[in-house]
Amino acid sequence: MIKYNSICVVGADGTGKSTIVRLVAEMFGKEVSVVQYMGQKNWETGIAKFFAEHPLKMIRLVRPIAVIVEYYYRIYKHNGLKKVVIFDRYVDELIISLRDEMKWKRRIVVGIYKLFLGNRFYHPTVTFYLTCDVEISLSRKDDIESDEQVEALKKIKGELDRYYMKEENVVINTGLNSIENTLKIIRNRLQMDQRFGTLLT
Repeated sequence: MIKYNSICVVGADGTGKSTIVRLVAEMFGKEVSVVQYMGQKNWETGIAKFFAEHPLKMIRLVRPIAVIVEYYYRIYKHNGLKKVVIFDRYVDELIISLRDEMKWKRRIVVGIYKLFLGNRFYHPTVTFYLTCDVEISLSRKDDIESDEQVEALKKIKGELDRYYMKEENVVINTGLNSIENTLKIIRNRLQMDQRFGTLLT
């Protein structure tokens, strides 16, 4: 059993996710909170780094297994800590980003991810979904240069909207709300929860 409470902040690139994660962590203070990045970079385990970056294609075939090991490590390494864990991204995005790919190899990979990272995986205590118009996201990003990247951003935003706009998640439009207002919405929601309210500074 997981022995900590967690906050998940998700959203497409350019929604202000990383900035909000950092500021939410500051709400609690370093003694109370820890931030865990959940994107596919900066591998923390040797097995993920080895299989994901190996030059031989045959070795990289087992990359999905290495990714699963990596994600479980990032979750369970905090177990038992008396802290609030704040997730920057989450494993759901990995499954969502592969959903429409219909090649047989990709379908196998998606099936593996869904089996090991789906309903059996730990779900955060509360999830904040940040969204905004794609044009606003693009104005905030300086590393999106090609039409293909723009189309990829539009596609993932649409998938994330369909997945995260649920009653149990807190949806915040960062195109309509300033950083200050976004943080106010998040603080108000956390203060209503006794698991977080008493820990806020």
